[in-house]
Amino acid sequence: MSEFTLTSLSAIIAPSIFRIVRINCKPEGRPLFHMTAPLYHAAYSLKVTLTLTSDKALDTSFRPLLLASPKGFPDYSRPNALNDIRYLKLVDTTACIGNLFATVPESWVSDRPLVERACALCDGLPEDYQELFNTIFLNAARLQKFCQGPSSTRGHHSELIGNLRHTIEVAEAVQRDLNLFATADAGVAIMTALLHDAWKVAEYIESQNGYELSERGKLLGHKIPVTEWVAVARSRMNRVIPEPHYLSLMHALTATPDGKDWSGLRPRVTPESELVALADCGSGKADLHKRCGSDKGGWGTAHPHLRGAPYTVPERPAPRRGLAAFPQRVMERTRDGHTQI
Repeated sequence: MSEFTLTSLSAIIAPSIFRIVRINCKPEGRPLFHMTAPLYHAAYSLKVTLTLTSDKALDTSFRPLLLASPKGFPDYSRPNALNDIRYLKLVDTTACIGNLFATVPESWVSDRPLVERACALCDGLPEDYQELFNTIFLNAARLQKFCQGPSSTRGHHSELIGNLRHTIEVAEAVQRDLNLFATADAGVAIMTALLHDAWKVAEYIESQNGYELSERGKLLGHKIPVTEWVAVARSRMNRVIPEPHYLSLMHALTATPDGKDWSGLRPRVTPESELVALADCGSGKADLHKRCGSDKGGWGTAHPHLRGAPYTVPERPAPRRGLAAFPQRVMERTRDGHTQI
């Protein structure tokens, strides 16, 4: 989803929602203020300018990273050019937002192909799940942490942007393996994959030594708290998620393989929960093998989550060419000096 090459302004359909990158507000003769703001969307970016009264200029609701909709273009919006508008409306509802990943700026995630993959996954969701995702992540700080944070403190995908990378890997694996479970609901499965580690934005906090568990993370983990987000978001939605689909989503987010009846937790009994569990384990193990495995073959570096060091098969030696490549037993020299094969 790269920026358009501007060949015909009339052929471009401008996005209605942008992410505010930054704001520059300067006085322009009392009581007026002149404000400029670069706005980001994956389709193309805009730079808008408008004149504000002192009252509006002091409005602290205008902040970088929030979603906004520019209003009052004199003619048409011009990508990558300065556009004079009448006002900038902050977006505080999920109506007509579209794909939230399309508003993730490069300053959050420099790996743009990864963001494009996230966009494609969200575009494939049913509309009620798209609204659910947008309602959960309408909060800019929450979405930024979801995009930039790690998926563990010292385990798999523990680097910055690790949780987003892991989430996309799991969702794509679920999408790819849907045919393994003929009765699985694609929407529930992929939505579960996108949300299964979402609450890690609050489970981990930055410290002097990197990331560590927060107080809530130590007490609650991330499986149960994410259901709070889902429940609250569902209550605010315009669309209705059918009860069976909602329950299946909540089950897939919370089910555990070793849950005992007396614990209140339930074992996995749905195809969606099995799909996500398989993909989750595969993504985590693959990342650890990539990090700890030896490039030259043999034993790599031990990691507790792998229960030791991983072993990598060495590369095959390059085949010899010419007569030297033939096995010795094929070439026999006769008594008279002739070679017999």
